[in-house]
Amino acid sequence: MNSDPNNESYSSITGHNSKAFFANGENFYVTHDGYLRSTSGKIANWTINKARLSDGNVGMGQVVFQKENNNSKNPFGEEITARFWGASSALTFNDDNDGVGTVADNSNSGIENLNFAVSNTGKLYSKAGKIGGWNIEQNKLWSINKDSGNGIRINADGSMSGGGSGNEGSWVINANGKSSFYGINAHTGKIGNCIIDEDGIHAKNESWTINQNGSASFDNISVTGGIITLGHTTITGSSLSNGGYKTEANFESGPFKATGANAGSLQGNNIAVNGSTGQQEGNSM
Repeated sequence: MNSDPNNESYSSITGHNSKAFFANGENFYVTHDGYLRSTSGKIANWTINKARLSDGNVGMGQVVFQKENNNSKNPFGEEITARFWGASSALTFNDDNDGVGTVADNSNSGIENLNFAVSNTGKLYSKAGKIGGWNIEQNKLWSINKDSGNGIRINADGSMSGGGSGNEGSWVINANGKSSFYGINAHTGKIGNCIIDEDGIHAKNESWTINQNGSASFDNISVTGGIITLGHTTITGSSLSNGGYKTEANFESGPFKATGANAGSLQGNNIAVNGSTGQQEGNSM
């Protein structure tokens, strides 16, 4: 180690006092005002070279994390020139002449253990984290309201869910577009070929309409079972009744018969049934 207390030319060039100690030219020196220069070295567990400061797991400077093929070990799926980075285990750096390290895209380099990186353009890569109220995981972005317990989850497979605090919540939209909702309130919209507007809901081709005032119209109705009530009239799969009369009929083939203790009045195209008792057979109404 040498002392050069009278190196005034150095002071005029660098703005620091002359060298107090130096070795190997410009690779290492300490000036009289305490300025230290070293082109490489190690302090505790931190390694210093021309381009970076690193303890193997985390560091700053300049490192290229490669992506070489479709079966990439790089967890972020693209090549990154990073200024800051961190990994869960030590990385293996291949340095060029300027000290810039390259971490190869293979398991021997430890690149698959890379947890975060900030590129030289300011782009952030991270396996997990939190921004505001949003939690970031490798395959999911989610947020839960701490007061209501409600939240939303957006998954990497293209699905999403929200509402309650359970695994799925009160609504779910799968990756294939299939959805499930516990309740829908919509002023306008479209579901399949059904149009929703302020007046009600109707088919795209206007073949049926259900209005908000309770009225409805259908071009065709086919009922295969159950009970239909129209005012005071009840229709089942085999009969029609209205207090004073009951008809049992085959509405598809046409013939019918009306029976009952009090048949009341039943009108048809070719028949009228009136009376208190009896049975009448005839053509369709």
